Amino acid sequence: MLLTRYVAEDQEREHDWYAGYEDLDNIDAILPENPVYRIDSNIVNNYNIPLGLSTESFFSSTVSPGIFSFYRDVGRGRTVKTLEGLEQYAFRSLLSTKYVLVGVGEEDSWNAEVSNAEITVDESNAGNIGELLNDKNNFSKETITPTEWGEMWSEYGRTNETIVYENMNFVPMGFTFDYYITPEQLVTVGMDKRSNLLLKALVLTDEQIEKYGDKLQQLPEAEFDKLTYSDFVKDCADRREQTADTFETNNYGFTATTSFDTDELVFFSVPYEKNAFTATVNGEPVDVEEVDCGLMAIPVPAGEADIVVTYHTPGLKESITISIAGIIIWILYALVCYNKGKKKGTPELQEAKESTEAVE
Repeated sequence: MLLTRYVAEDQEREHDWYAGYEDLDNIDAILPENPVYRIDSNIVNNYNIPLGLSTESFFSSTVSPGIFSFYRDVGRGRTVKTLEGLEQYAFRSLLSTKYVLVGVGEEDSWNAEVSNAEITVDESNAGNIGELLNDKNNFSKETITPTEWGEMWSEYGRTNETIVYENMNFVPMGFTFDYYITPEQLVTVGMDKRSNLLLKALVLTDEQIEKYGDKLQQLPEAEFDKLTYSDFVKDCADRREQTADTFETNNYGFTATTSFDTDELVFFSVPYEKNAFTATVNGEPVDVEEVDCGLMAIPVPAGEADIVVTYHTPGLKESITISIAGIIIWILYALVCYNKGKKKGTPELQEAKESTEAVE
């Protein structure tokens, strides 16, 4: 298993790749045992794998198609890895990222209280998203003050090489909303603020709005102007008010339990894939809804609910059926050929036998 560090050493962007496990045991001892959260790292790619955790920035060229749909409409970039800057606080909370692993040499830039610096968000440090989407003017500018930055990330623990920061605005996996917006409304907001908006409301299609209009209301227009850091803190607190009681992943998908007072549409930041997931609630099949342009939500009733979501590789059953049918056809064909050859060969063999006997 390869762990890699990706470092831009100079303006020529030369890169230093290396593999190592030196700090894994120390980090594992710091992080909580219950893995109902994601992590991120700016020092080593794929640290989540040996730690047995999920991450928002997995380095891999094979990922679910739903990830690309989500990142595109939210205004973020994704190639073989998701690269999110320090300023993407709402994005990390939306995806239930609770801890970030930072090299000790980056302490000043990750703790504005220590560095006594302000972090200004604009097109110069929001990555190359505007260039990728040909929408450079679709950025708003915001300054995160040292106090806010200190409130957002709090040191949870450290090793000789790594500092573990905890997201103080963490929202657990599986939470509900009171409001919805349409895909058209989402793209009216600057790309650097769409994650903030997604913590206020679910993105639903017209068909879903008709289906779940009794559970969610349309987001008031005034809320589209409330996308500051302080609004974000309030929205995270609101989302934490109604979350799943438990959430566990397994080799086939995930399970969760809820106990809400009313029927709800529960959001899970898991990439949606058509014809890939099935879900049951209390043993009864339910629809897996594609929300937020590429993630999923599960409808659950009021009271105790056991959710089981299972992943099925698209086309696997069909390919197995076709393969078995092909093998059967091949066996039948081989038998037919064998029998034909056996019948054809009998007179010749008999003639050869008679010729041999005559010579003797």
